[in-house]
Amino acid sequence: MKPSVYLQLLDSSLRYLAVNPRNQAVLDRGEVVFEAPILSDRQVSNRPLVEARLDALVREKKWRQAKAHILLMDDFVVIKEEAVPPQLKMEEVQNYLNLQMNDTIRIPFDKPVFEYEILGRAENEIRVVLIAYPGEFIEEYKRILKAARLKPELADVSCLSLYRLAEDQGLVSKEEGEHTLILQLDPYSMNMSMFHRDQPTFSRDSYSEVLAEMWVQSKDAGWRWRHSDIDQDLMLNEQFDEIDRFISFYSNTFLGESDQIAQFILSGSYPDLNHAKGLLERRFNLEPQLLELPQELDQSFATLYGLSLKKKTRSGKQKKALKQQDKQMKQEQKQQGKKQKKQKKEKKAKVEMQEEVADD
Repeated sequence: MKPSVYLQLLDSSLRYLAVNPRNQAVLDRGEVVFEAPILSDRQVSNRPLVEARLDALVREKKWRQAKAHILLMDDFVVIKEEAVPPQLKMEEVQNYLNLQMNDTIRIPFDKPVFEYEILGRAENEIRVVLIAYPGEFIEEYKRILKAARLKPELADVSCLSLYRLAEDQGLVSKEEGEHTLILQLDPYSMNMSMFHRDQPTFSRDSYSEVLAEMWVQSKDAGWRWRHSDIDQDLMLNEQFDEIDRFISFYSNTFLGESDQIAQFILSGSYPDLNHAKGLLERRFNLEPQLLELPQELDQSFATLYGLSLKKKTRSGKQKKALKQQDKQMKQEQKQQGKKQKKQKKEKKAKVEMQEEVADD
């Protein structure tokens, strides 16, 4: 049986994870470090090199025709809340969103590929959250996978994969007013994402060209600080200034008077994540929680392992949401029918009374 393969393209490397699709056991993991950068402005800039090295990896691991799943760059994802007409059946929502995409629903790129989650149903609308990504980038990833004789399956962004894993471990509160911050901390970049009641609300990426010059990655994928004369903690705290600004903006824009950031989840490929955890706790007075990973997986593989949970958790949640919405819609339609019947009866009685008075 072929494993399920999970891949992540980074600035100068390809991270991979192979999982048994039946029991989620980790079969293989690793990172291929390239001689030159493969990304430019967070887009694939050296496709021939990526395809050649991925093809060699697939041959070595005997993964041909295995199902492959890939993490997309967080930089290009758009998360926004939208309303759809209340008379739509739940199975009609997808078609409606397809028709309205880049018409009444504005997305800053052409031909987006998107997913949606149902938030709830009000009297005159159904609220959904859209998660959209440029279709052209997804098509490029598909071509890369197919060139290596892999079967493209699911794709996702890292913040959603980390949330899925945190939720699976019971680290997320879904109470009204309690928000969750997920920080993916890498040597010279960060992704900061907020979630509330099981839905993404805001996300921001940070990339430091200065720090990129101060770290070097070895062939075994380890990271080394280049400048012994520069205080590493000082530079790390400067990175944390960006988190401070992010939290301040989110608090002023999204949090109500009684709301709070109740959970802080930390992951990433930063070389000493436990040390960073201590600095973060002292800086923000909120203890970051590290994710638990099976079979001694390093924290840098958390996003890929979270991606491996996508199909199971998403299908279950979506079915549950659809069932709840259908039940709610039927109840409201029933109540509306009773109300109309009562109004009709009262109107008829009123007319009859008026006719009797006219006869007298």
